[in-house]
Amino acid sequence: MDLGLNHKVVAVAAASKGIGKAIAMRLAVEGAVLGICSRSQDDIERVAKEIQFQTGTQVLPIKADLTQ
Repeated sequence: MDLGLNHKVVAVAAASKGIGKAIAMRLAVEGAVLGICSRSQDDIERVAKEIQFQTGTQVLPIKADLTQ
């Protein structure tokens, strides 16, 4: 599927697990450059490395609590 996201910058919140992680991974597969965030620094860095390794795309992990 080509969503036309190649080299587009996309932000994904709550991306360290579950639906957020799956969305981030799919966007990376489509060629998007990602900014991903989570409340846990360790979790979001781990996911960023995983996405980068599997897709080769750039991923910026950000620790952020969007409830505040």
